[in-house]
Amino acid sequence: MIKLAISGCRGRMGRSITRLALNDKSFMVATLLEHKDNPQAQEPINDMPVSIDSSSIKNSDVLIEFTLPEGTMTNLQACVDNNVKMVIGTTGLTTEQIEKIKKASEIIPIVFASNMSVGVNILFKLTEMT
Repeated sequence: MIKLAISGCRGRMGRSITRLALNDKSFMVATLLEHKDNPQAQEPINDMPVSIDSSSIKNSDVLIEFTLPEGTMTNLQACVDNNVKMVIGTTGLTTEQIEKIKKASEIIPIVFASNMSVGVNILFKLTEMT
């Protein structure tokens, strides 16, 4: 069973990922994270507590990250510090932030894509080849 941490659990992607993970016996949702400024930040989801502290990921296998760039950078450091793998779908990252992700990927496994669609990623690869 994979222990998931889901960041941005109140956002559109976060809600979808949380719902799917809670209904799949292959996963255990270990931590739900939300930004402290969200008015519902610490209201439970399906009786699960929601944390505003990125260190709450420490008992997770992987963090799924679809948030804003500054949150991604905070959570990236928490993942490195706690040896937690990452899946990053955050958009709008600067070149410097992307470089930090690349450096972190030398320490922890990271899947990083601005678009998780298989078709879009095939098109990305094809444009690199031309």
